[in-house]
Amino acid sequence: MRIAIITFFISILCGVCPKPLSAQIEHGGTPWSFSYSGLKSVQSYTLHPVPGDWEEIMASKAPDLKPQLFAWPEQVDLLVFQDQYVVFDSPDQRIYQVMIASNQAYSLNLIFSNFHLPDGVAMYLYNPSRSTVRGSYTSANNKSHGILPTTPVPGDVIVVEVNVNKEIAGEQLPTLTIDQVAQDQLNIFGAKGGRFGRSGECNVDINCPQGAEWQIEKRAVCKFLRGGSWNCSGALINNTNNDGKAYLLTANHCIASGIHARTSVFYFKYESPECYGSDGPLEYSIASSDLLATTTKLDFTLVELSIPPPERYDPYYAGWDRQKVVFVDSVRVIHHPAGDVKKVSGSNGRITTGDFGGGFDENTHWWIAEWDFGTTEGGSSGSPLFNMDHKIIGDLTGGDASCSYNYNDYFQKFWVSWDRYPDPSEQLKAWLDPAGLDPLVWNGFDPYGTGKPLANFSIIPKKPVTGKYVRFSDISQGNPESWSWSFIGGEPSSSKQQHPLVYFESPGYHEVKLVVDNYLGGDTITQTIWVDPYVGFSVDHSRLVNGSATTLHNHSSSAHADLLWKTMQQGQYAVNQGNLDTQELILQNPGLYSVLFEHHGEVSRTLFHQNMIKVVSEELIFRGDVVAPYTEREMIAAMDFGDNGYLPGVNNLGFTAYANAFERVSDPTQIIAGARFYIERNHGHTQPIWLNT
Repeated sequence: MRIAIITFFISILCGVCPKPLSAQIEHGGTPWSFSYSGLKSVQSYTLHPVPGDWEEIMASKAPDLKPQLFAWPEQVDLLVFQDQYVVFDSPDQRIYQVMIASNQAYSLNLIFSNFHLPDGVAMYLYNPSRSTVRGSYTSANNKSHGILPTTPVPGDVIVVEVNVNKEIAGEQLPTLTIDQVAQDQLNIFGAKGGRFGRSGECNVDINCPQGAEWQIEKRAVCKFLRGGSWNCSGALINNTNNDGKAYLLTANHCIASGIHARTSVFYFKYESPECYGSDGPLEYSIASSDLLATTTKLDFTLVELSIPPPERYDPYYAGWDRQKVVFVDSVRVIHHPAGDVKKVSGSNGRITTGDFGGGFDENTHWWIAEWDFGTTEGGSSGSPLFNMDHKIIGDLTGGDASCSYNYNDYFQKFWVSWDRYPDPSEQLKAWLDPAGLDPLVWNGFDPYGTGKPLANFSIIPKKPVTGKYVRFSDISQGNPESWSWSFIGGEPSSSKQQHPLVYFESPGYHEVKLVVDNYLGGDTITQTIWVDPYVGFSVDHSRLVNGSATTLHNHSSSAHADLLWKTMQQGQYAVNQGNLDTQELILQNPGLYSVLFEHHGEVSRTLFHQNMIKVVSEELIFRGDVVAPYTEREMIAAMDFGDNGYLPGVNNLGFTAYANAFERVSDPTQIIAGARFYIERNHGHTQPIWLNT
């Protein structure tokens, strides 16, 4: 039995929406008091000091899992609509204000109960300097349960202001009670290295090259604040009606009850616009949700958001895979570690069944032995685990992984959560399969993209180098009719082709933008790729008489601190010289020679060229020059066999896969020699024809 303790770090985003929309989002605007003078003094409410053992107190309320908190919640009972809080009154307008102060908080957030505002009433939250303003909250934010959680306001003082338009509100009596104030103890708005994020340095932004193939699925993932004190991740998930129901999958230890769901605030599109760039946008939040299904026996929870995310939130409902497989090769997780901007982590090895413990059913988790890039942290909990078919297969429970020890993470298996327990309140099936189709795999859904193209692209080779072509392949959905590319630092710098060839003369990060359109609309994707310096060499002559000379030339694009040439015959080094860009060889002994080339500079790389030079003892009639079957800038890349270990193909025998016995260890790209592929049957012979490669 393995018991893991999950720690949470938190950072919170603000949410100000520029246009009025219904339900649990902010609606913009400016508090009246900002333009008025002669207001009465605002009444102040001072919070109690945070106890020194606040973390231990809160941990005692969560005996199975002990998350690290960012804020101490204090229960209060402040009725805002009282005469003592009126600071301005006229025949047609009234302003209420209450100031809440703490002497030791980095930010404050509120939870309202009994929240009900009539038309003509707007509420705002802000700090005394007015540098941060939340709101407005209006009658569109009313819910039957009367609960409204809010986004934190930086600083140790928060002002609650309510503006009442008497001509519209009339005699309707507003009700508004502040039930809880949470005091931030971890400085969640403090920057790290000039950036908002606080996650470990090994984490990878979703718009870095590692996230290039996950630009659609990233739109499903959000972070959320629960109860003013905890942070988790989750993902919108599709159902078999493809109707855009705002279902969100996360973990039971993140949301375990109806009050947890109702007091959560969900943040979408929080990502850096480029690889390790600026902070992400802050305005895409939705307050509150309803609990649909969960159980303490399995670490999953399904909620329905108070409203479907509007179009400007760019939502996507991820697909899922509930096949009962015993292992999966290669996975990705998209998440918000430590509440940071959206990240992606990947394991290229085989994941198998694991037992997390902690009171959950035995052997119901996927075990990630090691992350190949990125990691998970507190705040990643509840995030979706994707297979390489881009389908959700689990959600994060926790484990030991960190930037300093990147091993042993556990994800609740999706197929176990599907219907292990028959009650609809303890399973996913009742909600995600309303059509009763009972599918094993279901695709994702773009609620605002019907018929409109969805931009996406891939690159070959996966690891581009300077001076060599990169093939950009359009893989957009929705049948685009036109393509507009831009390549920062590329040649050409733009293209209208569907699959352009581009090369980059300088190494480093390069921004690529693709705009696709058809008659129903368009879509844009911006992605950052990494280009390595080119490291390579050529040889003048590959076939010589013994005693003749040939010359090796270094063509690497970057400077080298050290350069080493080795020529090897039958395991013995024949020549060993270093740090010369041009190396002349005189080879005396007949046979086959391999050249080992080591370049140490901005990058270190070793290239083996087996049997590159042949030396013969007899006198040559001709000398063998090297003739490359490709152009100077042509891409040379290993064939990618994907994650299934076979080559796909088409044939007249009905087979859909070849060489299904290839063995994968950890690397999804294998160079395989000596494989035989069955092409077709020659009907004029009894024996099949084979092709050797």
